[in-house]
Amino acid sequence: MILTLPDKPASLSTVYGATMAAGKAVDGIYLPESPLIEYENIASSLLEMNPWWRVDLQDSRCIIAVNVLNRICKCTESIQICELYLKNS
Repeated sequence: MILTLPDKPASLSTVYGATMAAGKAVDGIYLPESPLIEYENIASSLLEMNPWWRVDLQDSRCIIAVNVLNRICKCTESIQICELYLKNS
């Protein structure tokens, strides 16, 4: 089962633009509706040291896999190093 989390609260360390909010990373949409609109379905932070993105699952879940997708555009350097932390709080 692929779990999308549109109803779960997500946050970013900073937000690059109003249309690139953290919730875009959990909506299950990963391709733009139009090839002319590269940024309509992504979450993005400002250029910063140690940016982070967080989602609160609001419940315990068994997580088997996590997919992290980079943008499909000329910004392929966006995700070079990625660390994933899972925390039960």
